[in-house]
Amino acid sequence: MTDAIDHFADGENMVFVCGVPRSGTTLLQRIFGGHSRVYAGPEFDFVPQIIQGVRRQMQASIESGRIAPLVDNLGLDRAFGAFFASIFYDKIKDGPETVFCEKTPATALVLEELVALFPKARIVVMMRDPVDVANSMKQVKARQLAEGVRPVRFVRSVAGSVASFNQYMSIVLPAARAHEQISLSYYTDLVTDPDAEVRRLCTHIGLPFEPEMLAIDRHEQVYPKTEDETWYSNEELTKPITASGVVTKDRLLSEDEIAMVRTKVDSWPELDRFTLSDRPLNMKQKLKWWVEKAKVHGIFLPRHSR
Repeated sequence: MTDAIDHFADGENMVFVCGVPRSGTTLLQRIFGGHSRVYAGPEFDFVPQIIQGVRRQMQASIESGRIAPLVDNLGLDRAFGAFFASIFYDKIKDGPETVFCEKTPATALVLEELVALFPKARIVVMMRDPVDVANSMKQVKARQLAEGVRPVRFVRSVAGSVASFNQYMSIVLPAARAHEQISLSYYTDLVTDPDAEVRRLCTHIGLPFEPEMLAIDRHEQVYPKTEDETWYSNEELTKPITASGVVTKDRLLSEDEIAMVRTKVDSWPELDRFTLSDRPLNMKQKLKWWVEKAKVHGIFLPRHSR
C-alpha cells in the first residue's frame, strides 16, 4: 500500500456516524455530505456484520491455537483495517473529497472493535430521546405492515424498541467515556441549533465548518436514495433541517406506551436530559408490557421481509 492509504487504514480522514436506528444518523450523514471535503455515501452495512461475524470467529480461532501459527490478533486487525480501507479509500483517492464518512447505525454495536481497527478515526454517535425513537420505530412498523412486509425485530413493539435502545446504550456510553475519538451528538441540539452543533462536530472530526453543510435540501447528492419508503420517504430525504421533534410528524405512542419507555429504559447520566422515570408501572401497564414483549416474536406478522 502507498503511504496515503497506510495512514487511511489507521482511520486518518475516516469518520463513522452511528447510533440507535431512528436517532438521526441519516440527518447527520446528509449534513456531513454537504461539506466540500467529505464523501458521505450510502450505508455500507457490512462493518458491524464483518466485525461481529468473521473477525470474532477468527479471533476465537487464534485463541484456540488453530490459526495462531498463521496470524495473531495484531496482524488480524491490520488485515481487516486494510480490507475496509481499500474499499473506502477508492472514493476519495482522486479528490476533491479527502474525508470518507460512513453511516451505518449498527456500527455503534462494535465501537470498541472499531477503535481498535481505526485508532485515528473520528466517530459520532447520535443520541435521541428514547420516547421519540420508539415513536419513530412504531411508524416504521405501520409502514412495513401496510406493504405486507414482516417488520424487523426492534420495531415490532415498544418492548423491542426499548430492548434495542438499552443494548445500544450499554455499548455506546462506556465506549464514549473511554475514547476521546467518540463524540455524542444529541438530536435535539442538532435540529434546534444546527449551526452550533455542526461547528462542534466539525472541530471533533478536524474540518473547518462550511455554512453550506446546513442547506441539506440544496445538496446535489442526497443519500440514501431508496425505493423502499418504509424507513424514509424520498420526500423526507430531501427536506431541510427542522426542529419538528420526531421524524414521524405524529405522536403515535399511547400514554401507557410512553410510560413503558420512560420506565424500562436503563438509567445513564448521559440520558438525564430526557424524561425517564423510576416509578413502577401500574398493573394495567405491566400486563401491556408483557403483551409488548410477546409481540417481539412476531407470531402473527407476515413471514417475509425485505
